[in-house]
Amino acid sequence: MPKAPAAALAMALLFCAPAATAQRAHPPSGTAEALTHYERGRAFYASGRYRLAAAELERAVRLDPTGTNLLFNLGTIYERMGEIGRAHAAFTTYLTLTHDDAEADRTRRILTRLDGAAVELRALHRRRGRADAAFFLSTGAALLSTALGVAWLATDDRATPDPVPVGLTVGGVSLGIFAAVLYFAREAPAPRAFYAPD
Repeated sequence: MPKAPAAALAMALLFCAPAATAQRAHPPSGTAEALTHYERGRAFYASGRYRLAAAELERAVRLDPTGTNLLFNLGTIYERMGEIGRAHAAFTTYLTLTHDDAEADRTRRILTRLDGAAVELRALHRRRGRADAAFFLSTGAALLSTALGVAWLATDDRATPDPVPVGLTVGGVSLGIFAAVLYFAREAPAPRAFYAPD
């Protein structure tokens, strides 16, 4: 099958088939404005503009908080964007509002998948390098000490260097090495976008 029809079919299935049950349960009819945002969201999604689609669906949900198809589609978009925490929240709310057993089962499977994805993504994005207050303090002290020591040595006319600027320079370089070790020896915090399952 050519790629374009396959992509079109996937989009049609996302915004038609998965939401069909939800639309029968509760269409986005909280207000005409909610429906307008919903339609804009669908159009943005169809053109691959996920952030704008999510923003429109968020507006629609604020206007119609019990619109189950809005929540389902919002969860799907957030999952595609890699916003696992937001996707989980949307599907969890959807689960509390749906009264269809088959939809509830399907949503529980989606939530299980999202829990697994959150763990997997955290592992994939785990990296070395923690820039926190201790790192910045030691780096600042290293730069200051080295700069003072070098400037002092550069302006010192004596044949034998003064031990104070030598000490400042050596201390600054040592602090710089310590700051580098402090940064690379520790793991960076997990990105905020990821959510940690219970």
